[in-house]
Amino acid sequence: MARVWTKKNAAREAIIKYADFLIEQLEETPQVNIQIRSLKRLANGKLVTEVLEELTFEQNSASPR
Repeated sequence: MARVWTKKNAAREAIIKYADFLIEQLEETPQVNIQIRSLKRLANGKLVTEVLEELTFEQNSASPR
């Protein structure tokens, strides 16, 4: 899934809002990886991306005591 935000902070807030979606994904797979990227247009019109931050969510397999 891809989504474009104009600010890094807006991307972080959106990820928090999608916490339920992430939990559902973790029920199906042991790990979910998210990359926050910037999208820039060069002077020649070419679009380039750069990874700003990588987030990894993992299932906690430890049993509660």
